[in-house]
Amino acid sequence: MSVERWWGRADFEGRPSRRLLLRGAAAGFLGAGGVAGMGAVGLLSGQRELGAWVATAMALGLALCLFTAKAGHAWVLGVIALGLGLSWLVSSAGAEAVLVARGEERTVKVTDVREYHHTGRNYIRYECSVALLDGTPVDVVVAASCEESTAPGDWLRMVFDPSESVEPTDEPLPRTLLDALIPIVYFTTAFAGVCGAAVVCSRPWRPRAAGSAPASSGTPDPDAWGRHQWRPTRRDSGNAGVLTASGGTLQAREGSVRDRLRRSGSR
Repeated sequence: MSVERWWGRADFEGRPSRRLLLRGAAAGFLGAGGVAGMGAVGLLSGQRELGAWVATAMALGLALCLFTAKAGHAWVLGVIALGLGLSWLVSSAGAEAVLVARGEERTVKVTDVREYHHTGRNYIRYECSVALLDGTPVDVVVAASCEESTAPGDWLRMVFDPSESVEPTDEPLPRTLLDALIPIVYFTTAFAGVCGAAVVCSRPWRPRAAGSAPASSGTPDPDAWGRHQWRPTRRDSGNAGVLTASGGTLQAREGSVRDRLRRSGSR
């Protein structure tokens, strides 16, 4: 497979146009914001898995758009990988962030203890079923705080979301909200960067070298994207020099004009 298919059609000589950079930045920020935002909406609305699946579909749709725009396959694969990771990271790390920001610690009572033996690894795992102090059962199984010495009737501590958008947990949480959001910020930034690079590298933007010879008259520069550029061409025809300047403008033929002026004056 050629380098162009893997990394795009840009040849990395010179600088891309400002419009192309703006399009890449817009694609990156809008794509990352849409994927992370959809996951966050699903998390806060109590539809955690649905939001993650919709965010995954958005990431795959963005990758498909980049593929149809002839972006490099390496960039497309990066968008898919980071998009899938970001979609499900928001639902997990985002839940921890919600509990750190507004969670309430409550006491629960153990109602049942189950023991699981893993013979291959010589490992024993314990899970506890718990209920609130008023007897309401908690749907989440406690594993981190459930030990061999735990028995029915014991008291454990769990963190609950007052709005019940996020499931309660007994797992250790990050100390601050910033610590909980750092993984999401890293993935979002990486996803936006890969999307922007895919857009920029999908277009040829090599500029014409300084001092290079003109190519053709009145033909657009194929290396330009997002604006019209014209290559100057000099043609010699007798005593008249014709110059096709940037933008397609023509300088007058000095020799022909002078001859016409002389003929009109002699008449």
